Amino acid sequence: MKNAVMNAKYIFSSGKTSLVQTYTFDFYRDSNGKWYIDYPEYIDSGFGTKANLEMVAGADTMLEHFAPNGKATCTFSNAALENYQINLRRILVDPWGATYMMSGFPFKSVWLCNVSKFIFKGAHPKSLYIHIH
Repeated sequence: MKNAVMNAKYIFSSGKTSLVQTYTFDFYRDSNGKWYIDYPEYIDSGFGTKANLEMVAGADTMLEHFAPNGKATCTFSNAALENYQINLRRILVDPWGATYMMSGFPFKSVWLCNVSKFIFKGAHPKSLYIHIH
């Protein structure tokens, strides 16, 4: 992964401990108009193929909206980011991924496959905050 940055830190408040996870990835639109996360380590580790890295079911629409030039660098966190543009709230988990809702955009739902679960250490976050650079 060329520009992937992965950070994690613990936040302690009111006797509760939570792990704040923040990750930055590049996304690109290929010559066929399909959007992908640039995450070759996922494939190299034997977890899937390029098809598993495709953005579908609203994630592609979201990227197209924010990055009509076909390239985007996005920072994701399970805690509020300064200057985030998107907040996704998880509403459903299925065996293949999770559906998130967002407001204020023409596309209301975004489905993220289990690659996001892999990135976030085994669970789809309840909320995702996204800053698109």
